[in-house]
Amino acid sequence: GKAHLRGLNRPRRWPSQALAEAFTPTETGHLPKYNCSTISFPDRDLIWKLEREHKIFKVVRQEAKEKMARQEALKARAAAEDQVAGTKTRARIEVAGEFGEKRFLIQLEDLIKDRPYDIVHMRLEVPTIKGAMEHAPSFMSFETTSTEQEDIQAFLQEVRDLVRRNSLVLIRESNA
Repeated sequence: GKAHLRGLNRPRRWPSQALAEAFTPTETGHLPKYNCSTISFPDRDLIWKLEREHKIFKVVRQEAKEKMARQEALKARAAAEDQVAGTKTRARIEVAGEFGEKRFLIQLEDLIKDRPYDIVHMRLEVPTIKGAMEHAPSFMSFETTSTEQEDIQAFLQEVRDLVRRNSLVLIRESNA
């Protein structure tokens, strides 16, 4: 019947049995001669090339991951720059009027005390000291800025109110 299909009535051998027989020493202590045509090992050069390619792919994957992280960081930075660009953090203000007896500078100092704002590049031009004491009009320019890079719109409104309370003239308000 089916004996011819199995190969001349030989008992069937499983691969694990063949491996066990191939690596079991004989009575003399030597491994039996093994037919290399049934199991072959890759050439050393091929193994070396595969290991090299694996190492290259590992480096490439790491570099790709770092590149993606850099690209995401650049996108986040661009979004943050757009948000900061929309906020007004500096403004130049020019005011004219009588500054002598009104103590405008002290009131301006009190306005920024213990707050994240500062007055920079302040310049006061008076015709003469005696003229300023005799209520001659003078000119003052300064910049308001946020020390924490926050929006200063609300603070600018307070500065405008201070200018009005002191009967000064707001000549110009512009971006610094």
